[in-house]
Amino acid sequence: MSASSDKTIILWDVNTQPAISSTVYKGHTDSIATLAVADTQILSAAGSRIGVAPIQEGTSMKIPVMRELKKMPLRGSISAMLWLSYSQSLLVGLDDGQIRVCI
Repeated sequence: MSASSDKTIILWDVNTQPAISSTVYKGHTDSIATLAVADTQILSAAGSRIGVAPIQEGTSMKIPVMRELKKMPLRGSISAMLWLSYSQSLLVGLDDGQIRVCI
């Protein structure tokens, strides 16, 4: 899986030589800075917005993009994310050096 400044996420089929894209995800309005996988979901961040989409192969998908998380608005751009499955928590690193627990 890869994210890009062209605002897309690509799920790659690495069983082919060379690897080819099997799914293209679109929906962000800014360059995607980071990705995380949460069980069967892709979490993506562009600016202070987080998108969530199911992992599916062989399709082109629109990513439903949430504006900002309502319980804890972020005042900076997200530069890193980590999904902690044991606690069902999303950690985000912001460009100002802060780390926040969002879910």
